[in-house]
Amino acid sequence: MPRILPWLVVLLLAAAATPQQSKPGPLKPPEPPKVMRVPRTPAPEPPPIPAEEIIRRFAEKETALRDQQQEFSFRVSLRVQEFDEADQPAGVYELVGRLLVNERGERSIRLDAEPKSTLQRATLSLEDVQELLTLPLFPLPAGEIEHYEITYLGQRPLDELTTFSFRVQPKQLSRQRRFFDGVVWVDDRDFAIVRWHGEYVAEAEDPGRPALFRRFEVYRENVGETLWFPTFVRSEEWLKSEAGEARLRLTVRYTDYTPLPEPLREAVRQARPAAVRPQS
Repeated sequence: MPRILPWLVVLLLAAAATPQQSKPGPLKPPEPPKVMRVPRTPAPEPPPIPAEEIIRRFAEKETALRDQQQEFSFRVSLRVQEFDEADQPAGVYELVGRLLVNERGERSIRLDAEPKSTLQRATLSLEDVQELLTLPLFPLPAGEIEHYEITYLGQRPLDELTTFSFRVQPKQLSRQRRFFDGVVWVDDRDFAIVRWHGEYVAEAEDPGRPALFRRFEVYRENVGETLWFPTFVRSEEWLKSEAGEARLRLTVRYTDYTPLPEPLREAVRQARPAAVRPQS
């Protein structure tokens, strides 16, 4: 900079001493600069096989896993933690039990003990608990794919796995039922959904009974050779009450998956609704 600045001074002085020339004509306006729009999210590299084929495979896998999980017994642990305005633990609700199946194929949870609650601001009704324990954990079986717009987002690492990631949005909402809206991660070897994050949405929510938790994150683990069953669910929400705001954290764990005896598995198959075939 010290070597350049004197030359700038000389040039400025020379320009000031130059006699004023005749007034030039109108100047040509400068060319507008070329604007290059950079997309917020770059387009993903194409998958090794067509995205439509990946979707078809994971939807078929999702149907099979949903049906196979119904032929297992497992332990379930539900926990809701409450944090106050200072983000300090303020209370907890805990429920632990085992899912069982009777000879008619009906499923129920046998509790180890009565649920314990020290929640201060939140109140969990039996209906709330039932809704959380019956959250649809297999959102995209083959018969449901036609209801969604599914966009390929690219390959993503997930722990020790390589996955295909997809954005899933319902084509149209309904008042009669809820549809999944979120993102799924699909294992690139087994073509099973191994993680999903999102919510179930409807055209209109019940204003008299708002959902305690809305958005969920679900992880699956390998049970056996190719069975990817849900093992962990979590969600967080803010609750407003007369006592003030509180942060709620939900965790649900599924452990000790055990195949049912064959007579009970057959009862489950008999009780399972027949697959709905799309009309031509």
